[in-house]
Amino acid sequence: MANEQACTLFGLKDDDLGVRVEDLRIGQIVNLRDLMKRLNRDRCLISEKNLEWTTSHSTRYFDIHITPIIKPNGSLIGANLTFITTPLPNYKYLKPVEIG
Repeated sequence: MANEQACTLFGLKDDDLGVRVEDLRIGQIVNLRDLMKRLNRDRCLISEKNLEWTTSHSTRYFDIHITPIIKPNGSLIGANLTFITTPLPNYKYLKPVEIG
């Protein structure tokens, strides 16, 4: 399930429902397989910041929050991925400082 903004940004269609995230354009942004392993192990919110996604048209930057969806019995049944677009990674705002 995705909102209209996500569908537009990542080119999602109704046919994509049920497709593994790593097989979609979204999966190109970050190694979701490793993050999902961490999520399954730790069962808590995972945040990744300043991720760069370059396509043939543009470069975009994201922060991603991955929240586990857990049944009452404790089993992990999925995850909620929240992509937050950022203008530039935080470190690109910093200016070099001369020392000495």
